[in-house]
Amino acid sequence: MAIVGIIIKMKKETIKTTIMIVLAIAVGLMICIHLSQGYIGEKQTEAFNYGYELALTDVITGVSQCEPLPLTYDNQTINLIAIECLQENKQ
Repeated sequence: MAIVGIIIKMKKETIKTTIMIVLAIAVGLMICIHLSQGYIGEKQTEAFNYGYELALTDVITGVSQCEPLPLTYDNQTINLIAIECLQENKQ
């Protein structure tokens, strides 16, 4: 009830100014949140692309050495080897 009493005693102009300040702060926060989400999404995409590129480079480098490269996902493992290496062994 004390808050209601304080609000009633405030002048109308003070109430309008207070409401405008609160709204301005709320809008500013919403803009900051929106901009930060875009930035975070962009950085996540960059990190994903970098990880994808790094993994692919590691696979290509590994199989080009003509040795089986074990790839594991969950509890399944396969051995990957370049077909060129298999063809070299036949000749």
